[in-house]
Amino acid sequence: MGISHSQWTLGIKKPHEWIEAYTPFILKGLENKFKNPMLFLFSEDDIIDQAAPNTKIAAELLDFIISLNCERSVHLFTKEEGASSHCQMGGLSYAHATIFQWLDQTLSDKKIQVKPDAKDKNAFIQIFKKYVGEISEKKAQELLKIANLI
Repeated sequence: MGISHSQWTLGIKKPHEWIEAYTPFILKGLENKFKNPMLFLFSEDDIIDQAAPNTKIAAELLDFIISLNCERSVHLFTKEEGASSHCQMGGLSYAHATIFQWLDQTLSDKKIQVKPDAKDKNAFIQIFKKYVGEISEKKAQELLKIANLI
């Protein structure tokens, strides 16, 4: 499905053309250009899918977020909540509530009112440990020291 979608959206004909087609969209090396607050949404199933072919992808995503010089917020959608599929399919109302609450608080300079408890932080860390490994567990811990978990 991924290659078929890329063929349609990028106009590529063969799978090997995918790398060249996506090269202009690489953000690595542009970290210092991001100044506005950013929200990163993680879905448990996406973490599993990223880790399955290559755990390096998930670890590098955490590195990228850590390296940013802007305010960062992260949210994990879990299987337990029913919103763990790609783009939170099956839990769109919950996803929209999370996104719009973040937008409301960010654009109106309101402080984030719901502080996650240790259980939420631990769940975020343990998902990365479970599916990606100990290196990502450490990166997830580092990320939560500098980012808002919402």
